[in-house]
Amino acid sequence: MTSSCCSRVTSTRSHPRQCGDAAVTVSPDAAPHCPQLEGKVKRSKRHRPIALLRREPAAGTVCSLAGWGGRRGLAAALQELEVAVLDTRMCNNSRFWNGDLAPTMICFQGRGHGKAPTKGDSGGPLVCGRPAAVAGVMSFSSPDPADPFKPPVATSAVKHRVWIRRTLQRGCRAQMEQPWLFTQGSPQLSDKAAGTPTSTQP
Repeated sequence: MTSSCCSRVTSTRSHPRQCGDAAVTVSPDAAPHCPQLEGKVKRSKRHRPIALLRREPAAGTVCSLAGWGGRRGLAAALQELEVAVLDTRMCNNSRFWNGDLAPTMICFQGRGHGKAPTKGDSGGPLVCGRPAAVAGVMSFSSPDPADPFKPPVATSAVKHRVWIRRTLQRGCRAQMEQPWLFTQGSPQLSDKAAGTPTSTQP
């Protein structure tokens, strides 16, 4: 089923570092997936492509995360959360993720008390800078998304920039039977990719 706002994902191509059964995580590193849509997305004032960020966002950078996560399941409309990028070394120390984060990951926190991604936000874009560009894709968080010692984690689009561009040129059709969208996270993943919102402009 397709409409002006949605397109069915027919297949995906996973990054070479992702291997094994799609339902099993073989590494704490989150691997990106490129979805092949059923048809072309019609460009409009509300639907248009967004660039990839050229440099990794520095700690303290204010970004936004889009997703379908809601307090009681999936939200009826696309949600947006303002977040701040955290220092990866701090996120990897023994008080936080204790070395589980790879160099291809970005950790961040919601701006505001209790603000955090929820179930349904996996696969959502982490957008930073002006003009806005994709810095990463929401990957995983702890079972308690608001746990200050287990901040949410995104897969870096910057570190996978070459693979993303090459894959888009070749097409995203692949062998995977189950259409996981964009990322598959660590064993502590709180949500396994509920949707892939495209960039929209109000």
